[in-house]
Amino acid sequence: MKITKRKIQISLVAIAISVALGGIFSYANLEAQTVNEINVSAYLVNNQNKIIPNGDYEIRFALYLLDREIVDAYPSETDATVWQETQTVTLNGGFLNAYLGRVNALPASLNFSQNIYYLGIRMGVDSEMVPRKRVGAVPLALNALNVRGAVPGTQEGNILILGKNGKVNVAQLPTGTSGKTLVLSDDARLETTADIQVSGGYDYLSASGEEITLDQINLTSDVTGILPIANGGTGLGSFTQGDLTYFNSGSAFSRLGIGTNGQVLTVSAGGLPEWADSSTNAYTASGTLLNLTGNNFSLNEGTLTDGKLCVYVAGTGLVCNTDPGSGGSYTAGSGLTLSGTEFKLGGTLTENANFTGAYDLQLGDTNSELKIMGSGGVFYAILDAGNITLTDKTLILPDATGTLATLDGGQTF
Repeated sequence: MKITKRKIQISLVAIAISVALGGIFSYANLEAQTVNEINVSAYLVNNQNKIIPNGDYEIRFALYLLDREIVDAYPSETDATVWQETQTVTLNGGFLNAYLGRVNALPASLNFSQNIYYLGIRMGVDSEMVPRKRVGAVPLALNALNVRGAVPGTQEGNILILGKNGKVNVAQLPTGTSGKTLVLSDDARLETTADIQVSGGYDYLSASGEEITLDQINLTSDVTGILPIANGGTGLGSFTQGDLTYFNSGSAFSRLGIGTNGQVLTVSAGGLPEWADSSTNAYTASGTLLNLTGNNFSLNEGTLTDGKLCVYVAGTGLVCNTDPGSGGSYTAGSGLTLSGTEFKLGGTLTENANFTGAYDLQLGDTNSELKIMGSGGVFYAILDAGNITLTDKTLILPDATGTLATLDGGQTF
């Protein structure tokens, strides 16, 4: 490759500056670009306004903070540069195309939004072309517009850059011993062997060893927070598993120790909670039907027997093993008596009493009499030992059939 270093007087007719936005461009006339490169395209002619011959030329690119109108003779190093690099660039038809920053990286501190930089181009052993070309707002893609030219760093106005997994590099954080700085974990100021006390008219916080003591804390004006102190702020010195707390008086809770198995929680005569043994009321089973075993009532087996009567006996209760013929107190009506398990007619029937119902009336003794009488003691008929005696009444046999016999040879009809 031929590198031309001969001295020729050239003029910069036109120049185009753009920023490589990063990634790989698919356009045919563009090379792979990175985010820290500036693309420069220029058209050069000689002092006779003719195209410079094609070939490879050694070209120095430099950025300045000042412009220059007067030629600075080769090597054109009178003015200070903020960045420079020399590349071998191919000219074709007077055109050159280069990417600034490929030899020497562009400083991260460059702030193109301020529009203060000038680009100088020096070809071969010729002096740098004048005037220089201002690098305007086109390269702002190197510094996003929304950060207004801010650059990464640790000074005022710099950008904070996140590292791997979104973490901040500690080198970008304000650390140190001055005010408004962060204290690192290995800072010796975090370690002390002396006691610490915080005062505010009186001592209310002290730290000694691994213990922190709070004293005279007034929560009257701020009672909405949670004070994580020992034993939940109860004022008690210790707890046992199962203990209960309750308020009695003063500014601290009282503790009720766990009771024993089988005890129940009750209220004492003084209105305070206490544990007490469970108690059972005494019940007495009454009568032979009801049985009490522990706290359970039940019916005695064999008490209820088929055909037995249940009667209530004062002082005893309900008794269900009584025979019908001997049980209870029954008062028979006039002319009716109860003997054992049988009802019998006897005595005088009540006047005007009637027998009703479809039942048979039987006399179980030949000496028994059944008298039917009317008012005034007049008997109408007497049934005695199978004989029927009529007094002044007529015997009527409705729809009768058969034979009617009379005594003493009476006529038979």
